[in-house]
Amino acid sequence: MSVHPRHPIKLCLAVCFALLLPSFCAAASRIEASRAFLLAPGVELRTVTELSRDGWLRYAVISVDTASAGVSAGPFNAEQWIDEPASVMDTVRRNGLLAAVNGDFFDYSTGMPLSMVVVDGTMVRSPRKDQDFATLCIPAGGEGYIGRFTWSSRLVRQDGSSLVISALNEFSVGSSDAVLYSNMRSSRRYPPNAAVALFSGNEVVAVAQADAFGSVAAPGYSDTVFDLELVATGAKSAFVTGLLKGETVRFEFDLFPPYPMDSAFSGKPVLLETGIKAKGLKSFTSISGNQRAPRTMAGVTWAGKLLLVAVEGRSEDSIGMTLDEAADLMIRLGARDALNLDGGGSTQLAADGGKGPIRLIGSDGADRKVSYSIGVRYEGPSAVGSLPSIVAYPPYGNGFEIPPLEELTSPGKAYGGIIEDLPTIITGTSLYLSEDTPDPQGLSVSGPVSVQSDGSFAVEGTGPVEISFAVGGRKATYRMLAASKPASVSVKAMVLTADGLSFTAVPHDAAGRPVNMPAAGLRAVAEGDLGSAETTTGLFPADAIEGIGNLKGISFYFGGELVSYEEARITGLDRAYGDGMALVSGMDDASAWVAASAPEGALVCMSGFSSGDRDAIEFSYDFGGTGIRAVYIKPKDRLVIPEGSTELRIMVNADLASGHWLRANVRDERNERQFLDFGRLAGQGWNEYRAALPAGGGSFSLEQVYLVEFRDDIRSDGTVILDSLTAVIGGASPDASAFWEASAAGGSQAYVPCAETPLPLDPSLVSQFGLLAVPGDALLITLGATGGSVYKNGIQQMQRLIEACTSQGRYGSLVISIGGLDGTLDRGAEPLARIKDANERAMLKALAARALFMGYKDVTVMEYGAVEALCFRIDGAFYISVP
Repeated sequence: MSVHPRHPIKLCLAVCFALLLPSFCAAASRIEASRAFLLAPGVELRTVTELSRDGWLRYAVISVDTASAGVSAGPFNAEQWIDEPASVMDTVRRNGLLAAVNGDFFDYSTGMPLSMVVVDGTMVRSPRKDQDFATLCIPAGGEGYIGRFTWSSRLVRQDGSSLVISALNEFSVGSSDAVLYSNMRSSRRYPPNAAVALFSGNEVVAVAQADAFGSVAAPGYSDTVFDLELVATGAKSAFVTGLLKGETVRFEFDLFPPYPMDSAFSGKPVLLETGIKAKGLKSFTSISGNQRAPRTMAGVTWAGKLLLVAVEGRSEDSIGMTLDEAADLMIRLGARDALNLDGGGSTQLAADGGKGPIRLIGSDGADRKVSYSIGVRYEGPSAVGSLPSIVAYPPYGNGFEIPPLEELTSPGKAYGGIIEDLPTIITGTSLYLSEDTPDPQGLSVSGPVSVQSDGSFAVEGTGPVEISFAVGGRKATYRMLAASKPASVSVKAMVLTADGLSFTAVPHDAAGRPVNMPAAGLRAVAEGDLGSAETTTGLFPADAIEGIGNLKGISFYFGGELVSYEEARITGLDRAYGDGMALVSGMDDASAWVAASAPEGALVCMSGFSSGDRDAIEFSYDFGGTGIRAVYIKPKDRLVIPEGSTELRIMVNADLASGHWLRANVRDERNERQFLDFGRLAGQGWNEYRAALPAGGGSFSLEQVYLVEFRDDIRSDGTVILDSLTAVIGGASPDASAFWEASAAGGSQAYVPCAETPLPLDPSLVSQFGLLAVPGDALLITLGATGGSVYKNGIQQMQRLIEACTSQGRYGSLVISIGGLDGTLDRGAEPLARIKDANERAMLKALAARALFMGYKDVTVMEYGAVEALCFRIDGAFYISVP
């Protein structure tokens, strides 16, 4: 959706004030937060994050009213073949599904499902002869149910003789067996010496026999059009080889019980039957039934709705579930009957968020290809449309969109499911409904915001803001956090790309509350020694900065007011963007490189070099011996050379060293080492040296640059200075990805000795008197973290903290005291580093930052165990550690 200019909107709506904060199911044993999305009439998706003493859990539930008009659910393949697995994401995309999860267990070697599958009333795979498997069936427009089925079939000739067929689309054929296959296999495999026959309708159209290697070489067999293929082995093969081409036969099929079904899929084991949890679930050790793992389940509620559930596992964001716990979850979700599906690395859930499929649940960081997916399709008269966005215009800068909470998005870290990642705005911002918004109904606003006569909204203070209304019969909710105008800016990182100089900057208001760049409405000015360039986004375009010379720093302005100046030196911008040049490394930070030598002692030292506006790397060497002598300079982080580069160039000052070879190693796409030769160094100040990259292009990364000498008669010691490693790009795409990154100052969070600046709490008093030093008018939250975790020592204390940090209308000071952490802290340690769970650390910091928007005048997080009083400030909250 594009951002539209300001425009008046007529809203004749009543205004009421009520802030709806994230809803929590405050059970005694867990904290639960969920979000619900209406995908179509009768189809709802809910994402859930839970925190219990056992850890984090994340899952998603697709609820389907199978009786709803236009809704259908069942197995889907990405392609027409049943033996070509595909990810759930691909299946959703290619079939236009609303959402889907992975299906049944399958044979990895063939990709074929292990048990019964029915699609559009047609049997695709017969039931497996295994009592642990069961099948969930969905009649057309009816209520789903779970059943166990048997299937039998035989082929009958006109003389009455018959052949018993054991299975349809079974992934393998036994030693004396007959298996029937449909024409949905892309790879037709046969046992050695098997008899095979093809049928079109009831007519035999081909008969052949496989050789000892399982290949069928009969003329025309592989090109024959057919509906069914019969494969027989052992004693049953004679019946098949006796069939005559052109003969009319009859297939008999029997499914028992003969229940109605339009679609069906299978799994194991059954978790629930008529609301009663199955016994012996721990015994399914082959699928880790007694261990927590990713799980996929399907069920039918007492109201007849289909449930498709995916649970993440084996990660810091979600611990997963045992089969017992999976059954308990299905009971909590209201299931009457429930079935376990393939899990582990197969567990996936994807949904169409209106702008394309979104992967919501996955277990191994990648989308495993599975035999089929169980999806939901909607073909009704009117689909659920996208909800409008609100367009925010800060006092200065450009407008940006704020989407509704009801818009489906990819999940972030687990704690983000509990603590919503709300957009920030600043006081003075104007909010407009997007131009194509239908007439909203039931407007409700709360927080420091008011409705204007033209229908827009004005932000007039700080704190949480909520705007909600109904549009097209659906509710749209917009939550924001309002800060005051920006008072400082810190640059966290800069990335030089083919598009330009991209930077990450975090503005803060006077209270230290963080605001993103678009919301702050700041104008950034890149100051160079030859000129300057401006932007209101996080990117200085290449054509704007190539003429500014060497970058000296970035200034940030709020209107005409200078807010902050960040020193950031990069040399060679003119070379980087002139004549197809790209900067691989400025080589201006010696700490980002390591040095080595062969033999030991050939390297004397390496350090940074500064002279005027030039920052470079300087190393001294001693090549006084004989044999091969070399000094290697290696980047600590991988330096990617832009794809399509044909040459590397480097600036070198060899006044104090000349005559030795300068070379480099790069790694290609196969991780094979390639050698580059810059040639022998000459004196006379700074010179540019060039080395051709291997022909054929491709992707390369820099491994090392090195000075080397092979000849025994050339001996010396001296110093070499290296600067600005660039690449010449031949036909490089303007959309090339980032290839250089430099972390700027201020990126780390580390304790330092407490300065003389007044703090909300006096560390010396806390050291002497403990919590008695906390002012009486402050809200004190004490947390026990024995064992390195707060929530594992009592989920109720975490609930109390969440309520204190996310409820509006607060005042005074908030002090969060964390006790029981093991070990000691010294200068340079990260606040809360002794909390073992990364999600818990992030959530505690997010809560402290969120509390500043709720009305507290200051927030202090206090931990014990420091060797001296230490302090740090993160997003406005003070962190203090005392002995």
